[in-house]
Amino acid sequence: MNTKHRFKALSISVFGVTLSAILFAQKKFALDPSVIFGQYAPLAVVALSLLSYDMVYKLSILAIDKFAFLKKLYWRSLYLDGLWSYTSRSERQEFFGVWRIQQDVLGLNVVAFGLTSDFHRRSTVKSVSDIFGENGVFDVINDRWDLSAGNRHQFSHTRLVPDQPIRHGVFYYPDVIRGETTIYGSNLDGEIAYDLRMIRRTDCRTEEDLIAKLKQERGGQAAAKQPVIPLAAEAGSQHGSSSA
Repeated sequence: MNTKHRFKALSISVFGVTLSAILFAQKKFALDPSVIFGQYAPLAVVALSLLSYDMVYKLSILAIDKFAFLKKLYWRSLYLDGLWSYTSRSERQEFFGVWRIQQDVLGLNVVAFGLTSDFHRRSTVKSVSDIFGENGVFDVINDRWDLSAGNRHQFSHTRLVPDQPIRHGVFYYPDVIRGETTIYGSNLDGEIAYDLRMIRRTDCRTEEDLIAKLKQERGGQAAAKQPVIPLAAEAGSQHGSSSA
């Protein structure tokens, strides 16, 4: 179900709830609009119905945007809201950075940035389209600003393939997204970042927290890649240097 159909389903549900509430109140309290409003009863009923629908509709949108439980219920297996760390690669190097995905009733917004090896900002990305697609493959069009390019302004197209949803309490949604990004414009035109892998980061509340976490994780990975010199070889090396 895409955003348009999801929004349509919400509108129909709100209309059904509003109509049911009006009919229930009329029956429960034996309300007769003609007694209250006289000859203007039909107009009054239409006006009250529209006002009631508008109020319930706006409250529904506000509640979904504010409460994570309702947002998960609304987006279901396509619940992507929150912070994500990512890695990808080109033919020459590996990239990593941070995505923040914000979802509301109307769709999805992305603000992301790539990081250099010393964790400074390398690029900034923001979505200029809603997420679109179906059957487990989705696309987002982005406006991109790259600090390493000559003409720094580009656009990019990111294809997202969420992993199989996993259980989170009563909900099922993915914790890993895969895909690739293609860049359009400047000297990076046609550049493709392959093997995009995004991981949901519920252990961090802000981008600053996530960058600090990435420093720890990637620092540990770098240390693990350092060659370990056997003690015997180290002792031999020390003995040889002392004899020289």
